[in-house]
Amino acid sequence: MLRSSLSAALLLLVAASACTPPRPAAPAGPRQTAARAQQHVVVAPLPLRFHQALAKPTAEHRAAERFAELAGQKSGGAIQVQVVADSDLSRAGQAFQALQAGAIHFIALGSDQLGDVAPEWEAAALPAIFASQAAVDRFVAPDSVVARALFERLRSRELLGLAVWVNGFKYFTNARHRLASPADFHDLAFGVTNGPEEAFVQALGGGARLMAPEAALDALRQGALDGQYSTWNHLLAQRLDQVQQYGTIARGGALLSSGVATSAPWWDGLEPGTRQLLGEAMAEATAYANQLARDGAARALEQVRASGRLELHWQTREEAQVWAEAAAQVHQQWARRGGHELIDQLKALN
Repeated sequence: MLRSSLSAALLLLVAASACTPPRPAAPAGPRQTAARAQQHVVVAPLPLRFHQALAKPTAEHRAAERFAELAGQKSGGAIQVQVVADSDLSRAGQAFQALQAGAIHFIALGSDQLGDVAPEWEAAALPAIFASQAAVDRFVAPDSVVARALFERLRSRELLGLAVWVNGFKYFTNARHRLASPADFHDLAFGVTNGPEEAFVQALGGGARLMAPEAALDALRQGALDGQYSTWNHLLAQRLDQVQQYGTIARGGALLSSGVATSAPWWDGLEPGTRQLLGEAMAEATAYANQLARDGAARALEQVRASGRLELHWQTREEAQVWAEAAAQVHQQWARRGGHELIDQLKALN
């Protein structure tokens, strides 16, 4: 009797549990939600090409390779980015045509070359627009409003900017004497690479000659130039320290940088998950690129100091102010081409 009563009770319990509706699943915790949000789905394999005008071992090429590595990792191997060096595409017009035709998907070009499409890109290379490395870091930060506005300016040619990769500040060196005040520039000729730099030298009281960066060494040896304006990395690579004796370490200066661009219609047409994945890979590669640039510039300066070939002068705040006044004349001239608003936004980063 007891055994049959227990059996009946057990049957009732099983029936009741079968009729009870299942409990709703507990909501995902913050970590689960974040993990799901970070998952990207790439529907099909996507072969891409990143063009580099300069081959290894430049920092820019290493950054492009880092982007390719990250894109592959984040997509589980579905996205394969091939980094190619093709000097035939070193001219901006040819590179833009290749992007628009789909022959390449990403390219890094100098800010002066991008200025051929959107003059605003030239502003970041104006002399003394940035007074410190900290200002440059704010300009290239992922949340930089100024940089994002420059990216969008390229849409007039169906292009889109994705990042700014910094090379470093340019510095004056020469074979005559120390450069501290504008008076020191008088009767000296400097090799420069663009119009704003030419105007800056003239505003400081010197003479300037536009030329390709690699032409400066022969011109200095032949006495056609007294000095030049370049990064420490370029000075060492071209052995310019062997034909000059003086260098000035200014507080800020003209910034050498590149913009990474892509085809706007192609980018906008990507699946949202793929576009987000590539955007994240580009952001990480950009942080890597700009850290490489900072470290490389510091090593190059230390190498210049250690060699003892150049007598270096560290610019004082008072001297920097006088140079900034000369640079302001160049800014005023350029504003007729690109506008005062952007100059004010860049200066506000100082």
